[in-house]
Amino acid sequence: PVNAIPREYLQELYLLDLDYQQYYPINDYIVEQPTLKEIVFSKVIFPEVKRKRKITMLSLSECVVKDYSWIENLEYLSLGNMDINNLNLSKKILRNLKDLWISRCQIEKPKLYDLLEKCGNLEEILLLNCLELDNVPTAIFKMKKLSRLHLGNNNLKKIPNEILKLPKLIELDLRGNLLTDGEIKRILSLKRENLSIMF
Repeated sequence: PVNAIPREYLQELYLLDLDYQQYYPINDYIVEQPTLKEIVFSKVIFPEVKRKRKITMLSLSECVVKDYSWIENLEYLSLGNMDINNLNLSKKILRNLKDLWISRCQIEKPKLYDLLEKCGNLEEILLLNCLELDNVPTAIFKMKKLSRLHLGNNNLKKIPNEILKLPKLIELDLRGNLLTDGEIKRILSLKRENLSIMF
């Protein structure tokens, strides 16, 4: 187990990828390594992290995290199979975020909308299997840098025109939603030539 690794062996650690079959608590000194920039965890119970850390990539699946306030410089955030209703990410933490992936997570719509409002610089969004999602969050309409939007396997019935007008959008994934044939035809009639749409 990672907790048995002596501290001196972790001093040059850049990427930490841990995947456990059952929930496993890790020690705080593992996450607090100064060279650590990328974290990929599955079924990890996070320790209380006391110092701010410049983490560029955070990918969590089925993890237990009580506090995210220690994170700085985050560019990529992926959350899967977690209850993220208590996700306390500030606008300061999210200001550099380019990619946001949320899959099979429990999150109430107002909290998801609030999270997206804080992420003005996103280039890619994946909201997959978010069954609470029956409307496209309006915060996405303002994301001028967004090039890829994946909204698969939700409960969307209508796609607002504003999505199709996003200037840099080149890929739109709408597979597995509740779109009627009429709505698909309407979307295709408004589609730009350089926009790829998957139904």
